[in-house]
Amino acid sequence: MNLETSLQMEYGTFVHLSDHTGTYSRCLLASIAMEKLLGCNVEEFLHLPLEKRVRLKWEFCLRRFKVGLLLFYVLQYLV
Repeated sequence: MNLETSLQMEYGTFVHLSDHTGTYSRCLLASIAMEKLLGCNVEEFLHLPLEKRVRLKWEFCLRRFKVGLLLFYVLQYLV
């Protein structure tokens, strides 16, 4: 019996979103959003030299972001 396993790594990043009205704590940032912010996926990030990873971390931590909230309303019809 030949069993093949595959492993998929993703970012799991929690952020706090704050404005003048308060803070939303521990919001999960989607992996695809982290890839766009950092410019690399998890596997590429892990292969970067330590100084480059540290620089990316601090650039990300000290950057201001504009965040939009998109709400969906789903209608369910009973047939």
